[in-house]
Amino acid sequence: MTRKIAICLAAFILLLASLIPLAASAATTSNLRLLSSSWGYWFAEDSYYNYDFANSCSAPDSQNVDWAIDIVYFYNADCVKVKNMYFGNAYLDTEFKAFLNDGGGMGSHSDKGTKNWDQWPAGNHMRPYGLYDSGSGKYRLYNQYLLTYCLGSCHHDYPPYYCDEEWTEHFFVSIAGALGCPVWYDYYPFGNYEPVRWEGTHCWDNDGYASRVEVP
Repeated sequence: MTRKIAICLAAFILLLASLIPLAASAATTSNLRLLSSSWGYWFAEDSYYNYDFANSCSAPDSQNVDWAIDIVYFYNADCVKVKNMYFGNAYLDTEFKAFLNDGGGMGSHSDKGTKNWDQWPAGNHMRPYGLYDSGSGKYRLYNQYLLTYCLGSCHHDYPPYYCDEEWTEHFFVSIAGALGCPVWYDYYPFGNYEPVRWEGTHCWDNDGYASRVEVP
C-alpha cells in the first residue's frame, strides 16, 4: 500500500510540474536598440525595441532580454489572428514582453505565443506582439507602409534548454508560405545579430534580419 501511495504521489508531482509555465532564463545582449524611422522608412511614426524581455521588466533592459524580434507580420495582421494561423494560444507557457510605440507613446504587450503541441513541453515557439487598439479590440500596430502589423520572436523549447532562433523563425515563415501568405525570408535588418553561443540555458542564434509575412 505504501509503495502504491508513493507511486501515485510521484505521478501527481510530475503532473503538477508539467503544468508549470515554461520560461528560459533571462539573457543579455549588447545589441539592444530602439528601432525607428531613422532605421528604415517602413517604421513611419512607429518605433520598437529589437528584442523582447522578461515579463517582470518595467522598462527595456539589455540584461533581461529573451529573444530577438525576427518576424514582421503585416498588411492585415493582429496577434490573435497570427497565433490562429499556427497552433492557437500556448496557454501553458510563460508570457514575455515587448516595448512598442505606435506613434502615441511607448507601451508594452505581454504574450504567451503559439507553439506546436505534438512534443510538449518541447516545441517551436513564437510570440507575437502589438499594442491594444481600442477601435478594433485587437493587439496590433499600424502605419501607412505595413498597414496593420505585429512582430514575432522565435525559439525552440527543449526544456530546460531553449535555442534555435533562426531555424524556428524559418519554420514559422514556411508554414505561413504553405498557407498561401507571401513571405520574404531574412528581409529587414534589425541590428540584432547574435552568434551561436550558450548563456545559461539559453542558446543564441540570430542572423540580425527579420523575415516578412503578408497576412491576408
